[in-house]
Amino acid sequence: MSAAVAVKVEGLSLFAQPYDLSAAGFHFDTMKEYKAKAAKHVNVYGQAVEEYEIDLVDGKALEVVLFNAVKPNQSTLSAFFEAVETWDDDDIVRACIVYGDGLNTCQFDEYSPSDDVAQDLAIYENVTFTELAEQFVDDGLLGEIPEHLSHYIDYEAFGRDLSYDGYTAIDVAGTQYIYHAG
Repeated sequence: MSAAVAVKVEGLSLFAQPYDLSAAGFHFDTMKEYKAKAAKHVNVYGQAVEEYEIDLVDGKALEVVLFNAVKPNQSTLSAFFEAVETWDDDDIVRACIVYGDGLNTCQFDEYSPSDDVAQDLAIYENVTFTELAEQFVDDGLLGEIPEHLSHYIDYEAFGRDLSYDGYTAIDVAGTQYIYHAG
């Protein structure tokens, strides 16, 4: 068994708030620090404190959105730290969408960026529904459009239809996305 390595994610700060009203909470920045503090944490009567609500104090925008989407607790906290330490931004955005919009019901510690739910998402960054409709036409989704008829396509109406057809707009950490769960 290898020793746990404390990897500090720059700017990430959390707080463990005990459910025990006779105990004070504590701040932590790594999973190793959380485990060390929780292992010796006692209330004013000297009894071990066992249950905490985990609160986010500070973090980068994507970390904040991921935290709010997955709502880590004691059992999923290590999975949250692993995600922010090792996943790339695309994996985090996919998890934010999957959990933020309720596309996945499994607990976060059972989730992986390679899950079918995450991989089946078609994600389009920084586009409006109208721009996505234009992109789809340019990509040939409607087949070959003769040049003399291309001026008659109502891209706004096509974009509205996309929004009724399972395409969803979402803001993740200030970036606009449109996604479709395949």
